[in-house]
Amino acid sequence: MKTPNFKITIFILFATLSFTLSGQIVNPKISTLKKTSTETTPRSSKANADAMISICRAFGTSNEYLVSATNCPLSQAPALGDFRLWYNNGDHKVRTIGILHEQGSLLAKYSDQNGDDPFHVEANFINVPGATGGTISAAGSGTFNIQLPTKPANTTLVISGFLFERLSGTDNNIRTMSIKMDQENSLAQVSFIDDQREDYRSVDANAIVSGSLLVVPFGTIISTALSLEQIAKAAINEGKNTARPYAITLQYAFIPNSRVFKNGSLSGTSRGKGLSQGQLPTWTTLAYRAFVLRFNNSDHHILGVGIHLNGMATFPGQRGFESDAITWQDNNTDDPIQWLVDYSELK
Repeated sequence: MKTPNFKITIFILFATLSFTLSGQIVNPKISTLKKTSTETTPRSSKANADAMISICRAFGTSNEYLVSATNCPLSQAPALGDFRLWYNNGDHKVRTIGILHEQGSLLAKYSDQNGDDPFHVEANFINVPGATGGTISAAGSGTFNIQLPTKPANTTLVISGFLFERLSGTDNNIRTMSIKMDQENSLAQVSFIDDQREDYRSVDANAIVSGSLLVVPFGTIISTALSLEQIAKAAINEGKNTARPYAITLQYAFIPNSRVFKNGSLSGTSRGKGLSQGQLPTWTTLAYRAFVLRFNNSDHHILGVGIHLNGMATFPGQRGFESDAITWQDNNTDDPIQWLVDYSELK
């Protein structure tokens, strides 16, 4: 099955081909979305203040990718709420994994190198009046930082959608997958790593449990107007890429603080909330600001991935509990894991 017209094109305008990132920041291609409503007069500002938050749901079953309409219209910068991806025929290596909004619909991708395995997906997007946002694309390896636009005053930076993608015709296991936001500096830090060489060390176990969201980047950010395949070949040929390359499409949203009831973090070493550390959410409308999902023993095939702190109904044939906070496993649940979720409760 061919991918629809949503191709990740990496245009990162720097002079050099690649460089090792050690606390450095990349300014990748940015597509900024307009505000969901115009605020040119006090009347429109009052309309935003009085407008209600709405939650739009989409779901479906497909293979490789799925485009599905939501049950209500999406704003231009919705926040990503609860989501889950689940293979219907057992665990697999991964080439693409992610949930985006595109032209008012859900775009989910979940595939190995063949793209022929059926999967089930469900996702909630939250329309927040007055929110702004955009889309960023970057390519690299290991763990690296991405500079986002300056955060507007009195707003909170949240995830609006994401897509990790490895080279076409390839796939591999996953050790750690994460997106972490630096609110003060308007940064996103991403990881999509397996056990190739040293890259699994990029997410420290103690940092996850303590709630620390930023670690020192060790990976490589590639900066050029080439395709991901060209980027990877050039970096490998020059010996500058020790970790497996990938591309990231990150959608972000700036939520007015007037819409945030409370911020919190929750972490754990089991999939349920019973043994977790941090602040349990008390409201059901959650926008996710960061997540870290990690296997502690080695990299693995993936069966299911999801963030749903208030629980989510299981898919047909799925193993697990509807009250679980996360989904992160291969064909069984015997591997030690750690996870962290940073969230905002919206009102």
